[in-house]
Amino acid sequence: MRLLIAAVGLLLTGFLYYAIFRVAPGAVYDPTLGSFPSFIFVLSFSLGSAAFVNGGILLRLSYPLIWLSTVLLAEMLFGVEDPLDGFAAILGFGVAAVFILKSAGSLSMPSAWGQRLLASFGVILLAGSYAPHYVDHHCCDSDKQPVYLSYNDLRSSVAVEAPRSMSAMGNLYLYANHLFVNEKNKGLHIIDNADPANPKPEAFIKIPGNTNVNIRSGYLYADSFIDLVVLDIRDPDNIQEINRQIDVFPYDVYQAIEDETIYLKNLDRDRGVVIGYE
Repeated sequence: MRLLIAAVGLLLTGFLYYAIFRVAPGAVYDPTLGSFPSFIFVLSFSLGSAAFVNGGILLRLSYPLIWLSTVLLAEMLFGVEDPLDGFAAILGFGVAAVFILKSAGSLSMPSAWGQRLLASFGVILLAGSYAPHYVDHHCCDSDKQPVYLSYNDLRSSVAVEAPRSMSAMGNLYLYANHLFVNEKNKGLHIIDNADPANPKPEAFIKIPGNTNVNIRSGYLYADSFIDLVVLDIRDPDNIQEINRQIDVFPYDVYQAIEDETIYLKNLDRDRGVVIGYE
């Protein structure tokens, strides 16, 4: 039972790794340089297999070798072989062998169904070891540095400006005789809609990091990256920021970056919000 518990715990560690390091590659520094899955796969499945074996120590030791061979063969077949991954898999094999050698006795647990289940699960996970394919034939550009807007500048940047051309239309909101049209991460276009047949651009409210708006009782609530901004719009000719709640929303590194193939390095959230890259 000790081997099985260790195997399950290690496998959960592998899933945690994927949640942290593989959802947004480059957002968090990976000290294993991507080799941890090979290590944890061989180690956890070797221990799990040994836990279901009704046999001696030599039979249990054969399973780490089988899983090591499976991983190395799979990487060659999928064209994703990497020396660091190979070393990590061999290290997992070694740790599993030592762990098994230190476990005494044999288990009375039925082995046939457990071995079939574990083998099926292992094959499914191995199927995820493939080289990512993108339409434009490249994976990602991680050699980019973030461009920041400091928190002080963010919190002093809301301003009503002259109307400007709209590069991309976001959500649209109607209040009285005015339309408020969001331009993602830029702000709000104010349009006089007194004559729906002839709407007229009236102004632009600069709100960096704005994606959503709500209007209630003459007050406009808008997100500004991590902050919530409240504007008094009862007089469209004299719009004022009357309140700001700071650090209300999660810090999203990639909010203002539309290119999904860009991954940033040397991130430092203390410098401000990310508004681009260079």
